[in-house]
Amino acid sequence: MQSQLFSCSVCYTEFDNKEKKPKIIPGCGHTICLFCLEKILGMSKPMCPLDRKPLTRKIEDYSTNIIVLQLIEEKTQGGCPLHNEPNNLVCLDDKCLICKYCAEYGDHKGHKIKHVNDVQKEANAQRMRLKDMIDALEEEEQAIYRELDESKETLLDENKSDMHL
Repeated sequence: MQSQLFSCSVCYTEFDNKEKKPKIIPGCGHTICLFCLEKILGMSKPMCPLDRKPLTRKIEDYSTNIIVLQLIEEKTQGGCPLHNEPNNLVCLDDKCLICKYCAEYGDHKGHKIKHVNDVQKEANAQRMRLKDMIDALEEEEQAIYRELDESKETLLDENKSDMHL
């Protein structure tokens, strides 16, 4: 199952630990791949592609999203080496994948824990809200451009009329 959690919101390519490494955007918390981030930082006014917040140009300001990398690793490798159980829980305190025994009896007892599916659902819901916001902003931008074009045409027509007088 290919989840949106495992892919870049910009290029939709699955994250990896190389060129497509998941990078967290400070300030808004969105995650995009290193490749897309580098392209965006090369623009004249870099901004988050999901919420349009301005970005700093220093690549070292963008940390790697370790949880996403761990989820990808677990997806391809298996479960808990201590209990031989699937790592289907996320310890939000330590930002790692754990099994139910690590959550109940191990080092993560008492920590804030969520099921991987819940984390994925929350991330997908947030992605959809952001996409809807971006779509609305793009529609508004197109309306503004149409209005500008109409105003430009009106001014040109007025100028032509004035020239004939």
